[in-house]
Amino acid sequence: MKRLIITVLVAMAAFLSTATSVKTEIPEECYMMLVTSGNTVSSEITPLELVSRAYQGAYRKQGIPGFGTFISDSVSGKIKAKDLIQAAIDAEQLPPAIITDRNYLNAVDILLK
Repeated sequence: MKRLIITVLVAMAAFLSTATSVKTEIPEECYMMLVTSGNTVSSEITPLELVSRAYQGAYRKQGIPGFGTFISDSVSGKIKAKDLIQAAIDAEQLPPAIITDRNYLNAVDILLK
């Protein structure tokens, strides 16, 4: 019995150490982008922060659902990068010019997929 408990504990420790070392690959530019307006930083919303805020329901008033519905709608393609960026613009969290920034759009698109 003692041997069985030790074996189970060792197996669980091995499983947990490998499970926690797995990470999602997100392009570096998703982390590094800052949104600027003129000479001052209007808000430092990276594409990752934008998607995270949307997941948390920050853009419900703009028609972007949160949590589980956000995940299913983004995976199915119902929520597009432009929709999410426009919601942040409407919430006055991003400058309107960001909607034409291809790098920002691509980074948000990658994160939505």
